[in-house]
Amino acid sequence: MGIAASSPSASNVTRCFSNGTEGSCSINFAESGFIFDLPDLLADKPDAFTLSARRADENNPDTCAPAFTGERSINFRSSYTNPGSGTQSVYLNGQAISNTTSWTSLLLTFDEQANAQVDIRYPDAGLKQLDAAFTGTSGSDEQGLSLTGSDSFSSAPAGLCIESTANNAACASEDANCSVFTQAGEDFPMRVRGVVWTADDDPQLCDNTTTPNYRQSNITLSSSLVAPSDGRNAELSLSQINITESGVQSEAVNLSEVGVFQLLAVPQANSYFGRTVVAGLSDPIGRFIPSHFNLHYQLDAACRPGSSDAFTYTGYQSASSIQNPGQPFQITGHILALNQQEQPTYNYRQDFAKLTSADLAGTALLAPDGIAEGQFNSWAPTSRHLPRGAVTSASTRIIWPISVHIRPC
Repeated sequence: MGIAASSPSASNVTRCFSNGTEGSCSINFAESGFIFDLPDLLADKPDAFTLSARRADENNPDTCAPAFTGERSINFRSSYTNPGSGTQSVYLNGQAISNTTSWTSLLLTFDEQANAQVDIRYPDAGLKQLDAAFTGTSGSDEQGLSLTGSDSFSSAPAGLCIESTANNAACASEDANCSVFTQAGEDFPMRVRGVVWTADDDPQLCDNTTTPNYRQSNITLSSSLVAPSDGRNAELSLSQINITESGVQSEAVNLSEVGVFQLLAVPQANSYFGRTVVAGLSDPIGRFIPSHFNLHYQLDAACRPGSSDAFTYTGYQSASSIQNPGQPFQITGHILALNQQEQPTYNYRQDFAKLTSADLAGTALLAPDGIAEGQFNSWAPTSRHLPRGAVTSASTRIIWPISVHIRPC
């Protein structure tokens, strides 16, 4: 098949495609053969097609007529087109069909129009070809009759499963009551894979078997906030993946925020042999917590400089064990929750803010004479619990005010 002339003229040669794959532009004509149009499949979902046996009409050779009726043994075999190899068989009427050059015989019943209905199922993804052949028995009315035919089909995954393979990733309650999963900004394992069909509108694709021949590039990754409900979505450290072998791709990723999230994997539209694979949405994952805190503070002496009794003296315990009382100090400032990349976590608030005054502790001070250590004898935040409501100092900085009274001794 070609183009004799075109306007405007084409500088390149004619190209022919079948099921989105470029191939030969040759068309073979025969006096007899099988005609069938295979449906595009979902992996492991049963479907059906009609196999028609045709021969040239004896009275009008330019038209087709039924080749035969009744039961006939038809030979079938399949081959891999893209990818070029695999392990799964095509099933016709529940029988596994050869993946090699050998044939599998299947007994079919043809109606008066020489049509036979055939069930088909393929528990994998990819592009495959199915061949059919029949040779008339020697000494019968069909001696010398030879029918062949072939067609290709695509099989797509029922959808994508995206999940974390870590044992403690699941957050069934979808709130701050979940146990700690990992820190914001810390890598955790993530896996994306194509899966077979088990039911329409399947809500749990990750329970399904992997389709090992699924290959696709430029799958977009993102996250979706589950809790806190009025929080901000996290940034996922990886924006795209390619599934290049075994139907699965595993990566180490991290999320920038505190909270509970779902992961989303979206294949490009119409890019899988002209078809769109259903996107994957993970179960809720979390709880993500801050990596660490920054304490921003100002240290004020109880007696202000410039006053008649002003002095600066931390106090210490001398070598002679004489107690020297120290000056009280006031610390005022705020605490900032950060991820591993030193970025503030906006969502560390409300029920996700687990820090309380009990988590604040004093640290021993070095005495002025370098001999002994001073000690805190008072560490008293002004509130019993740190406030759950956030004080915003900038659009990305959520802080908690503190005021602590310290008296060295």
